[in-house]
Amino acid sequence: MKNIVRILSLCLFVFLNSCSKDSATDINETTNVYVLNTGYDTTTNNNYIQLWKNEESVNITDKSEEASAQRLYVSNSDVYILGTRYNPVKNKNEYKIWKNGAELIVPENVEFTDIFVSGADTYLLGYDYVKENIVLYKNGEVTYITLSASKYEEETKAKMFGRYSPAVRVRVLGKDVYVLGSESNGTSGVAKIWKNGEPISLTDGNFNAYPADLFVTTNNDTYAIAREYDGTNYIPKLWKNGRRVEKFIADVNFVPVSIFVDGEDVYVTGHTKIANNVYVAQLWKNGQTTDLGQGVFYSYASNVFVKDGKVYVSFQERNSERNYISKLWIDGVVTNLSSGKEDFYAQGVFVE
Repeated sequence: MKNIVRILSLCLFVFLNSCSKDSATDINETTNVYVLNTGYDTTTNNNYIQLWKNEESVNITDKSEEASAQRLYVSNSDVYILGTRYNPVKNKNEYKIWKNGAELIVPENVEFTDIFVSGADTYLLGYDYVKENIVLYKNGEVTYITLSASKYEEETKAKMFGRYSPAVRVRVLGKDVYVLGSESNGTSGVAKIWKNGEPISLTDGNFNAYPADLFVTTNNDTYAIAREYDGTNYIPKLWKNGRRVEKFIADVNFVPVSIFVDGEDVYVTGHTKIANNVYVAQLWKNGQTTDLGQGVFYSYASNVFVKDGKVYVSFQERNSERNYISKLWIDGVVTNLSSGKEDFYAQGVFVE
């Protein structure tokens, strides 16, 4: 069970060979940088959740209990963490939310994938595997997004890198609520964006599509990334306002993970397989790709965030001891957030 959780933490999961530093630099005194980590304790053989903020770390869960981080959101200095914790009585992982370290109650039988906070409203997106529907909770009240099951063949799932859920992201702008996910047409999964409950199909449904992330600008422009199978390969794709952007990554090995839009600049993080069969984390910006990892050992990006012109990317990279190091990339400078003596997975970065 614990090995499975470690793999899922890695899979939940982008740049020039940069010099590594022991501490973060160029962080403005008025800027708070948060990185969510899943650490591994070799003494207890448990994963645990850790929050890194401005060079200081605090453990959200105890090392004596199995837990794994998933999503991070910060609103007015309130820190929300979505993750799982193992329940030995029920012998299963249960989804949890921590607000400023305090655990909140969440519904059962739902595989939660995202959290978003807008003003006083908290949104939780997930997949109800009993009713087989994408569900959205707003302050505890549920809305069913899909009316049909979003199922995929296990063989097709196994071909994808990492675990997949048909519920992916929720974003809120004013009174408009956007949900990214996928819905079955009977034979394939169709990538869709639901705006206030109304679906917009991104793919035609001839093959399975696996959406990864969604960004909504202040002008209500929507950007979505996904991989779509074409009968031979999984093709990375980008959409703006429901229309595919043709000038995107041509590398069929690239797995898009996160997207951020700042003005006219579009940033996408992910990972690809290079010549030596090593996966390397990468950042794509307006047609230019930068390696984050050195390409010697495996590296994987989690997400990208842009604030006041600075670009922040969280990722993890394996060292010569085969342990993953949590890392933060800021405008080309890489900071190690863990020692490398134990596995640490960077699950996300948020800047406020």
